Amino acid sequence: MWTLMTALQLLWVTYLATPSVGSQTGLAAVYGQPGDRLAGGPLACTGQPLRQDELVCAHRTLPCGTQILIRSRKSGRLATCRVLDRGPYGAKLPSGRFVIKTRPEARGTWRGVVDMAPAVAATLGVNTSEPVQMLFLRPGVPLSPRGVAHPPEPRSRRAPPAERPPPRPRPRGPVA
Repeated sequence: MWTLMTALQLLWVTYLATPSVGSQTGLAAVYGQPGDRLAGGPLACTGQPLRQDELVCAHRTLPCGTQILIRSRKSGRLATCRVLDRGPYGAKLPSGRFVIKTRPEARGTWRGVVDMAPAVAATLGVNTSEPVQMLFLRPGVPLSPRGVAHPPEPRSRRAPPAERPPPRPRPRGPVA
């Protein structure tokens, strides 16, 4: 078991060094539990209601369908999920009061970087909220077969070679 955990941590560090992989650190919260006043609505990306057993999450900016690897900073557990909703929209005011924030310029500090469905939270062993680190593929950066971003093609500073004229046909027969 320890060998598997060591291998996963080594994989985690390797992915952090890859230019096509993005990372965010912050607070993750659970949403969609029974009794949650914001639960029950359709998921923003699919229009379908959230099911308790789905491995999905809500993120404000990542494209719908992005796969995310989430690691709990407390327990070290890992979980994967797909972005199928928008959020989190919870924010704290300087007074400590909790409000729903839908625009970045509105007052308050965002509560977290990602909201997790109950199935993802159960995999991580989270009940309410917890500090996490997320890994995801950066949108628009292609991967090579080895999993690294393609470097841009270097531009040559020299002008392209001048085109040569086509060769002249050789005369056939005796030359006078």
